[in-house]
Amino acid sequence: MAPFCSCLHCTTGMPAVRPDETGYPLAAMADVAAPIHPAIWTEPVRGGYPDPTLFGLSGLEQMRAFFRNLAAPPPIHHLTGMIPTEAQPGAATFTMPATGWLLCPPGYVQLGTQAILADGPLGSAIQTSLPPFTAYTTAELSINHARPVDASSGTLVARGRLIFAGRSLGLLNL
Repeated sequence: MAPFCSCLHCTTGMPAVRPDETGYPLAAMADVAAPIHPAIWTEPVRGGYPDPTLFGLSGLEQMRAFFRNLAAPPPIHHLTGMIPTEAQPGAATFTMPATGWLLCPPGYVQLGTQAILADGPLGSAIQTSLPPFTAYTTAELSINHARPVDASSGTLVARGRLIFAGRSLGLLNL
């Protein structure tokens, strides 16, 4: 019977190893029921970054170029399934499926994972107001947890709305 995956443990029967925080194997774990995939972080990054010439467009035009498939989805899309679905001046919407891949041991999507989704439309809403060749990043992000999110929650939707855009700082609402 063929193995379910192509990791070293499944294809050769070598003992699975449990990596520590640095990614280096600690010890063989032959008694572990499910194989642990020690080389998952060595996979090539999927996705890409836009052609640098797109940075010559306004932020809103950059977002529109993405919707016209002129830029590959970024690597975070392949990790989480997060994708922008709408962009207009001062606003952006992203979605992300709440899947088992995103769950912590108690069975919920952690707030930090939800923050990844929140940061997409917040950054993109400010991006829509920026002129060409203007870089930006999140300076502060605050989230209050309203209710638990689990795999049965379906598609999560986050909408960012620009409240104020100054010369070096913007204020947004999610």
